[in-house]
Amino acid sequence: MMKKRLFLLLIIPILSFAQNKINHFWNQSLWIIEPAINKHSKEFHLSIPQKDQEIPNSPNIYYGQSLTFNHDGTFISTYRADCGYDCFHYAEGTFKKIDKTHIHLQLDFYSQRGPIKVCKTIEDKNHHDLGIFTLMQTPNGYALIKTE
Repeated sequence: MMKKRLFLLLIIPILSFAQNKINHFWNQSLWIIEPAINKHSKEFHLSIPQKDQEIPNSPNIYYGQSLTFNHDGTFISTYRADCGYDCFHYAEGTFKKIDKTHIHLQLDFYSQRGPIKVCKTIEDKNHHDLGIFTLMQTPNGYALIKTE
């Protein structure tokens, strides 16, 4: 019996620390995301934007693929490059927090366009239920991995 109590005393702080890190995810609304969200998405890697990624004279706008979770349960993902010669992705949708480590995503609009030949122009206004994703901490931020 004493061994069980000692084990619980040792494991509770570890679990609490992990939960606090996950709770930090829900306090951040703007993320750098890889890869871009689309109807086939199964895994994303999120990191907090760094100052060197910020567009000069435009606070809270960053180069690269970004994802913003809004307080009203919507999300927007955009891509910005320092040149106009790239393939630009844009996505809108909704999210629902299931619990501290799970989020449900629905894609409501997706577009892709750009001047480069390998960038096929896409405009998809169909609603795609992306499913439930598990939130996991990584060394560089977080990963959202689709649950099967």
